[in-house]
Formats: sequence, structure tokens, C-alpha cells
Amino acid sequence: MRKVAARARWVERLIRTGEWASRHVLPFLVVGVAAGLVHRSVIETDRWGLVASGLLGAVLVGAIVREVLASRGEKPGRGSRAVTELRILVPAAALMQITVVLARSASLELGALLYLFALVTVTFFSRTSSVPALVVVLLLEWVQTGGPGAAGGAELSRRLATTLFLTFFGAFGLAFLRTEIVRIRAKGKERLEESIRSMSERAREYRLTSAPSSGIAESDEEPRDEAEERQMEVLGVRSSLNEIHSTIYTLLEVVRRTMGLHTCILLWKDGSGEYMKIIEAATGSSSVVDMPIPAGHGLTGVVAGRGKPVRICPVAEGSSNVPYYSDPEPLRSICIVPVVEGSVVRGVLCADRLTEDAFDDSQVRILERIADQSMRIITNERVFLQLVKSKTEQMRLYRASTRLRDASGCDEVLEAAFESMRSIVS
Repeated sequence: MRKVAARARWVERLIRTGEWASRHVLPFLVVGVAAGLVHRSVIETDRWGLVASGLLGAVLVGAIVREVLASRGEKPGRGSRAVTELRILVPAAALMQITVVLARSASLELGALLYLFALVTVTFFSRTSSVPALVVVLLLEWVQTGGPGAAGGAELSRRLATTLFLTFFGAFGLAFLRTEIVRIRAKGKERLEESIRSMSERAREYRLTSAPSSGIAESDEEPRDEAEERQMEVLGVRSSLNEIHSTIYTLLEVVRRTMGLHTCILLWKDGSGEYMKIIEAATGSSSVVDMPIPAGHGLTGVVAGRGKPVRICPVAEGSSNVPYYSDPEPLRSICIVPVVEGSVVRGVLCADRLTEDAFDDSQVRILERIADQSMRIITNERVFLQLVKSKTEQMRLYRASTRLRDASGCDEVLEAAFESMRSIVS
């Protein structure tokens, strides 16, 4: 049994060594073979050299495709990412050189592909992998133009020109294109973070949780990792906010049209309770403010403080007690009702007219029911998110139990336990 176990370990080490060599050493061996075949195909210009170069080009294409497909499912760190890029770029550099050589044998000049390769490589790949790839291109070009034995002035000038142009295109891509890409990515990341902060602030105002919403809950697929799970949570909160805003806007627009209103607007207190923000507004005015309104200012502050409806008809001309307009509006009738959750006033619902049609008791009751319905929409979404959060936690517990069940050794059990604890408390 010991001999069998020793042989099994030896075979396993041999397989691992072969896998490591195929992924880390083989690309450079292929490049060395490419250099020899490129040199032979051009210097000797025989049929077999060209055929071998074509076959090697096909092998390089397969190697590149294999590395690209293998790297799609990986989430490597910075160092392993550079190694992966290097395994792709080194065969790509040899493939570019073989393509140029085969084209020259057919009386076609495609040397500009090398400069395009340098520009694209430096722009979109890391310097750790792009610089060695450019060095490989230069070495293969040097070998292709005659190797160490070529001492002619024309060949030397060609090598210097190729080196100069490759350096120029590489420096241009690094100094301008890559810098612009980094700037655009940083700006996009800043906008995304600002959008997430704004969305999180609105979620806190509605007292929502950071759990996936209905669109995520309907999917039975488990998230691949924590980053994807966090992305799903962000999308879920965004979906909940969109659902709240679209439903409330539909209610306000229906009320505005059926009751002949000028504006029907819902204001909501922020997390501190010092300001009120507009959730949605159905209005025919262009003077509705888009800034937070002090919670105690004007008629909205009176209703928010007292928790009882207020209706006025006629409204004094040029009155400044209606804080949700930036410019005076010729209002003649207004009604404001509180939006209450339990015994706490969360916001106010405002309705106004340009005519002296006072709001009667039945219309006030309708507005109160609309306010209650708006509060119910937010509460329902909040409860639903809590249910989905519970489902997410149960899925994490299930994955934790699965890891522990599949662990066979002591080390694997400890690793699975710590990984499960980290995923549960995150």
C-alpha cells in the first residue's frame, strides 16, 4: 500500500509539473521555435519553412484562444493577472511576426501590424506584460532580418527604424491613450459611487434594507461570489426605488387629472428630519424646486408638525407659504395632508389649484387615502425586501453547510468553516 501511495504521489507531482510547464514554459519555447522558423523561412525561402511557419501560427492561435477561455472564469489577483496576460501576449507577438513574414513571402508588406500590436498592447494591458511582449516582437524582428550574422547597413537601419517606431507607438499609447482610459474609468467610477451614495441615502429615508428586491428573488441561481452578490443587492435596492417612484407618480398623476389640480406633490422627510425632499410630483408648473425644503417652513412645515390636514381657499396672492415653488404661482386653493406611519409623520401630500375651488371634505378624504396608499407602497416594498434578505441569509447558510459536508480532511474542514463564517457575517 505504501508503494502504491508513493507512486500515486509521484504521478500527481509529475502531472502538476507538466501542467505548470505547459502554462508557464511552453509559450516561451513556442516563441523560440517561432524565431527559428521565421529566420529559416525568410533566409532560405523554402516551402517547408513556410509550411512550418503556417502550422506554428495555427498552434499559436489555438494557444491564445485556450488562454483567453481559461482566464474568463478566473478572478486572479494583480500578479496572477499579469502572468495570464503574458501567456496571451507572448504567443500573440510570435503570431504577429509570423503573419508579417508570411505576407512578405507573398510580396505583401504588413509591417504596420507590429506597430498596431505595440499600440494596442501598451494601451489595454498592464506594463508588466506589455513590455516583455514588445521585447519579444523586437527579438523576433531582429532574428527575421538576419540574426547575428547580418551586418549590412540596410539591415541595421531597418532594425533601428523598427525599434524606434515600436518605442514611439508604445510610448504614445502609454502616455496618451492609456492615461485617457484611466481618467475615463476613474470618472465613471466616481459617478457610479455618487449614484450608489444617492441611492443609499434615499433607501435610508424610506427605511429600506440593502437586500435584493423582487427581480433578484425570482432567480434561483446562486451568486458566484460576494462581489456579484453585492452587485445583486445594489440592483435590488435600485429596483425597489424605481418601483416606489413609478407607482407613486402614477397615483399622483391620476389624482391631478381627476381632481383638476395644478400640482400634486409628495414631500418626504430625510434621515435627520430637518429637511423634506420631493419624492414625486405631477405638475403643470416649471417652478417646482429640486432642492431640499426645511421641514418647518411654510404650510408644509405646519402640517408636518401638527400632523393634521390644512386647506386654504383663497390663497393670498404672492404667498411665500408654499415652499415647493421657486417662483410665486397664482394659486387660489391648496390642501396639504400628512403622510403618517403609526404615530410618526414621514411626509406631506400637497395639492393645489389655480381656481377658487375649495377642497371639500370628500376630496380631503381622497387625498388622505392617497397619502396612506403611498405609505403602504413603501411599507410593502420594505417588508418584501426583509423577506428576500432572509432568503439570502438562508442561501448563505445552505452554502456553508454544503462546504462543510464536502470537506474531507481537517484542513479542508477548518478552511470551509472560516470561509462560511466570513460569508455569513459579511
